[in-house]
Amino acid sequence: MKFQRDYELSIQMDIDSPDLIEIRPPFTVQFTINHATLISPNVMQIQIFNLKESTRKQIFQDFFNNLTFRKVIFKAGYKYDTPIIFIGELKQGYSLKQKTDWITYLECFDTRLSMMNGNSNFSRSSGTPLDDIYLDLIKDMPNVSGSYSSNLTATRIRGSSYVGNSWDLITNSVKSLFGFNVQNFIHNGQVYILRLTDYVGEEVLEINSDSGLLTTPQRSESSVTLKILFEPHAEIGQLIHVTSLESVVNGYYRIMGVSHQGIISEAVNGQCQTTLNLYLGLGKNVFNEVSLFRGN
Repeated sequence: MKFQRDYELSIQMDIDSPDLIEIRPPFTVQFTINHATLISPNVMQIQIFNLKESTRKQIFQDFFNNLTFRKVIFKAGYKYDTPIIFIGELKQGYSLKQKTDWITYLECFDTRLSMMNGNSNFSRSSGTPLDDIYLDLIKDMPNVSGSYSSNLTATRIRGSSYVGNSWDLITNSVKSLFGFNVQNFIHNGQVYILRLTDYVGEEVLEINSDSGLLTTPQRSESSVTLKILFEPHAEIGQLIHVTSLESVVNGYYRIMGVSHQGIISEAVNGQCQTTLNLYLGLGKNVFNEVSLFRGN
């Protein structure tokens, strides 16, 4: 049952310090988190109410500071079940007083600096497996913990050099070799290079009216959008099974977008919801599990 929302927010104190600023209830937080299978960073915006002045000063981060990496981890869910729903870096942090409340605003990105600051300069001979090339490029990206791969068995016919921004090199290679059939994206500090029909993880997320389906799912040609009660275990790339009163939308999908929005508070009531964007496939309900994990 989905009762007693809970959270834990950890913010790295300083780029050179392992110490963390840790925030938990009874402080009220309001958040919006967007994850998607895109080449751009995922985003979290969060507001924290009535922190003491010393904590507000510690959190402050200048928007134009692109050199400082301060890790942010947000765990949220329900009592005794608060999985990580966002890992990234603090882009901006500041506080404003509104009426009687001090509100601290955070804007965070999932590995934005990893995308910006990864640089590669190497060559590989003909016949090198493409998976190995991608793994070498990922190793050149800072603050990335590892990767999931579709076991892309294609090899380079000719020897190639890889010079420039590592993320751009991955993106351009995927697009030129596979078009829209393969996606590369970063989610919670891990790089994914997956076919559209691949999913990650052994657990299938079951969604129905009993588990929190709030509205009738809306289907287009190859995707479905649905709103559910806050579901912290929903992950992009995960397989999901939908059962609703509208039978035409029932079936298996791969999650390609997760948006969490809501408030967690012991003082005020407020809604907490998750919106899922699901990929049906090209007229087929056939997906392949990808369990390969490679760490940096």
